[in-house]
Amino acid sequence: MRVPLAWATFGSPCLVSHKAWATFGSPCLVTHKAWSLAAIATAASIGACAAAGPRDVGNQNPRSEFPSAEVAAPEDAGTEAGRHRVRAKPTLLGRAARVIAHGPSHAIALDADNVYFGDDASDQLVALPKRPTEPPAEPRRLARHAPMDGTLSYDPHAAALAWVGSPGDVVLRVSVKGGPPSTLRDGSIFADVVATGGDVFITEASSGGAFLMRVTGATASRLGTIKGTPRGIAVDAERVYIASSARLVSTPRTPGPMTELSTAGGFASPRLDEASIYVTMATATAGSYSLVRIPKRGGALETLATNVREAPIAIAKGRVFWFDANRPNLLALDVRGASSAAVTISSDPLFEHVRALAVDESGAYAAVGSGDDAAVVAIPLE
Repeated sequence: MRVPLAWATFGSPCLVSHKAWATFGSPCLVTHKAWSLAAIATAASIGACAAAGPRDVGNQNPRSEFPSAEVAAPEDAGTEAGRHRVRAKPTLLGRAARVIAHGPSHAIALDADNVYFGDDASDQLVALPKRPTEPPAEPRRLARHAPMDGTLSYDPHAAALAWVGSPGDVVLRVSVKGGPPSTLRDGSIFADVVATGGDVFITEASSGGAFLMRVTGATASRLGTIKGTPRGIAVDAERVYIASSARLVSTPRTPGPMTELSTAGGFASPRLDEASIYVTMATATAGSYSLVRIPKRGGALETLATNVREAPIAIAKGRVFWFDANRPNLLALDVRGASSAAVTISSDPLFEHVRALAVDESGAYAAVGSGDDAAVVAIPLE
């Protein structure tokens, strides 16, 4: 399985995790779940301190919003180990996941008609129609260099995709209508990218931190310096929001002062709706996060769910979507205030491994599985 290229403090590229800075003197492979042991320890301790503060409005025993057949409980179901073990063949709940492409992928983006994702095996960015066809459509190649972890963004304004291309030292853009891709940035190491309104926002490595860059046409400008390891950016019409191992901040889309929203730390995977920022926050349990939100203007963190997977989240149709840390379940919570109870959208053994998630009106799409079972799947929401 391809390990993503991330950020390094030495001169040559190093294959590391999406969340780790390497300090080794030669290229190295590490897990995609940490930038460094020090960064994990810091994030975990900060998250543990913050966990007692925010109000928890989630449901720790999510119900399924769809009926499923009852099965006999396993013999060890009443034990602590039994309650938290992910079994090889769990009961399928909710909507069934439909495989739309086989093979590993690390990034997904959507428009009204197509699913865009990386084909890691052939190192390509491809497109596939959302609607099933007979015979099944083959993925259409758009460009070389598959996207790195979560670094694929669709801009409706420009009808174009931007992404960090493997092995992580180039930012590319291509029209969804076809044509050759263009290079926006290269010669450095990049962690995330968001394309919107004709602009492309990029986090780029610097000594001891990172820069937030904006590319408009052929012009690149620096918007600010990021403290801590960057773990995702989100953009609305006025501001850019950056999650890092140290804090959550926002800054104008044009050069201006950064506003500190929270120093709780251990943040990742920021997503937006009209009023709030949704982000995962590290807890004291390795690999487990809380799902929290904070008003865009600043304020107290509000905990929406615990036992959240170290994986991408998504916002769509007035709901926030995430994967359970202990079970292969895709969950959702209505964030408009209609209900404070999380529901199980789908449960499938493939969800034991998740690399990407995107949701819109047509459904949820995820890059899941491992080895020969790796696939891109579609999950209906209605």
